[in-house]
Amino acid sequence: MNCAAGTGDVAMCAKSLLARQFADNADPGILSQIRQMAQTLIELMGNSFGLQAKAQPEMLLLAGTVLEGEVGGAAIPPSVKEAIREFDQSEWRPVWWIKQPPGADGVFSSDVIKKLKQGFDGIPAHAKVIPVKGDGACLFRSSLAIHLGEERWVDKSVTKGEIFGKLIDLGWDAKVKDAIKVAYEDLCSFMPPSDEVAQAFDVDKLFDRTIANLDFTLYSPHGIGAIMEGVAQSDEAENALFFETLADIITQRFIDQSGINPVPNGCEDPGKFQGSRAWIARNGAHYDLLVTESFFRDPSHAGLLMAGSEPPQMWA
Repeated sequence: MNCAAGTGDVAMCAKSLLARQFADNADPGILSQIRQMAQTLIELMGNSFGLQAKAQPEMLLLAGTVLEGEVGGAAIPPSVKEAIREFDQSEWRPVWWIKQPPGADGVFSSDVIKKLKQGFDGIPAHAKVIPVKGDGACLFRSSLAIHLGEERWVDKSVTKGEIFGKLIDLGWDAKVKDAIKVAYEDLCSFMPPSDEVAQAFDVDKLFDRTIANLDFTLYSPHGIGAIMEGVAQSDEAENALFFETLADIITQRFIDQSGINPVPNGCEDPGKFQGSRAWIARNGAHYDLLVTESFFRDPSHAGLLMAGSEPPQMWA
């Protein structure tokens, strides 16, 4: 615990060992002792802990975890809860914290630490969510910001016309059309379209009616349904399901082809975070950015991506 209270590689190793003990040990007495030591450390440091919390979020997790069988957070001191809530308002937090934040009462469930038992050291320690303008082009805004290393693409001051122009400059219109073509073929293999959809479907027409018209509604079944304008439909509900599934597959195909990494679903495998410093974070049908501290400040990174090379892949 003394080692874990510090910073650097030794401290990070100590935190990982404590987390592994906490996650794997079924003895409530040992778990309670680990938690109590972390709580005591935080209380002894008092106000000064808040100044060091950026380097000690793992300690907050150890001190603020509710053990299995406990009801509520009665075993977590108010000072620890307050420190957790205060840190939760920080701009920069570990990715594991952003993905699995504490509850409103300032405590963590035991599931969080169980998913982190492989270690904290492989997961980015300081990252933040950058909100992206929700105008329908959020996926392309996020992708361009990562690909070019320029945060400005997520800002509302950049018009959809500029977004479309940059897609053309980068040749991403071809990637979008290929994503549409492959997604449609894949979907038809297990969900055959109605005759009227099969007759009306055309890659270029769908691109023109969802992207080139600056609506950027390719992610939406309503947007894809634009290809049916003026076409009589025998079963609109069946076609709507087809378009909804197609929209999801097209989006995933575009993400795969553009080399942009989505945030891994969980933090169980730190290896999934290696090789990347920025991700798109999906929230329903909307996409925001999740970036590490150095991503937009590193000119060599932006220059590399502007040269046209693909960002590193986290997995095949």
